[in-house]
Amino acid sequence: YSMAYFCSYYRKQGMFISQICLFFTGAALAPLSNGLSLPISVSTDRRWSRRQVFAHSSAAMAAVAAGTTPAIAAEAYEGYAMTESGLRFFDLEEGTGPQPQDGQMVKVHYTGLLNGFEKEGGPRATYCGETLQVPPCKFDASRDRGRPLTFAVGTGKVIKGWDEGIVSMRVGGKRRLIVPADLAYGNRGAGGVIPPRATLYFEVELLEAK
Repeated sequence: YSMAYFCSYYRKQGMFISQICLFFTGAALAPLSNGLSLPISVSTDRRWSRRQVFAHSSAAMAAVAAGTTPAIAAEAYEGYAMTESGLRFFDLEEGTGPQPQDGQMVKVHYTGLLNGFEKEGGPRATYCGETLQVPPCKFDASRDRGRPLTFAVGTGKVIKGWDEGIVSMRVGGKRRLIVPADLAYGNRGAGGVIPPRATLYFEVELLEAK
């Protein structure tokens, strides 16, 4: 996806560098056949500079060439339970409160990431587009706003992966969700920040259900 944006940008500018895109795009897209997602190129509130686009695209291709992207994907699933739909989850802390029922209003704090979760002892994830590192990056976080999300669970008000992943929690619980594209935004992506067919990574905390 980074390479696609890079090519599109320079093609629109009429620059000769767009002529090399066919070669590099082929290399960049190869991992997609294994279900991997590459970093995105545009943040939710600003477009990147030419330098950022070039550097980020180069970083993505370097990760693919070095074989680091498949390793991240494999590690992401270790220890997770998987439902029939393909949703994966891992309880960081089991709640002791009630379990929400379909239609109830729930209050949730969350962090949404692309390309995996933060590694213990590693650097903190920044928002997608703010740095040139590859994974992971945040595309949304209620905690950063200091305002949890409230919605009716199990009613289709949020992505399918959330309805399924949160309704089986108990109040007070904290959980990691790995949401495949079919339970998230599918082929269309979202908000100019989530690419098509992206797997999404969430850390969620169920604060209230009533």
